Amino acid sequence: MQRRFQPLTVAVALSAAIVTALALPTHAGGQPPMYGKGQPASIEELPPGRIRDRLESLSPAARERALEWLQRLEFPASDLEVLQIDDQGGILYADPMPPPLPDDERD
Repeated sequence: MQRRFQPLTVAVALSAAIVTALALPTHAGGQPPMYGKGQPASIEELPPGRIRDRLESLSPAARERALEWLQRLEFPASDLEVLQIDDQGGILYADPMPPPLPDDERD
């Protein structure tokens, strides 16, 4: 019975991987930009936006700590949308809250 569903499972997984890959931004190598393993080497290597602005607003010690965290983590550029940086330079993931449902759609 399991052999019968194996091709379907492989096809679904492959389709999901392709759709996900096509949805991610790419850079020169055709792969989504990745950080970690010593990257970004400096704040200037991050794209302009909320995370870069936050790093620039930190004290030098907190900025260095946050940059070290970013260099140790391995994450795609798309994660910059959900990363947060605290005042001490700690990095954390924070999922945004979904908008509240209108009153007539609540159970």
